[in-house]
Amino acid sequence: MVLAEASGDLRTLSYRGHALCNLGRYEEAFEVTETAIYLDPTYLPVFLLRSLALHGLGKKERALDIVKEILKIEPDNVDALRVRDRIRDYAS
Repeated sequence: MVLAEASGDLRTLSYRGHALCNLGRYEEAFEVTETAIYLDPTYLPVFLLRSLALHGLGKKERALDIVKEILKIEPDNVDALRVRDRIRDYAS
């Protein structure tokens, strides 16, 4: 975890992680989720980001497991449903 990032707010970290995913820098995006989860392990959007980063790293089963856990907490979470479908589409 980069300690300098730990002072950032969750939303900023989330935006940074999404930008890194969009650039294909999945390992860095995953590291951002480490920091964000350290700051607040209940912030579900960071777990979706982690799922996207894992998917980009080729860890599709782990990515789906995270999304399934989110959907247990929030079954109607539209973002989680989209991420789940995106991962499934690429897995097939």
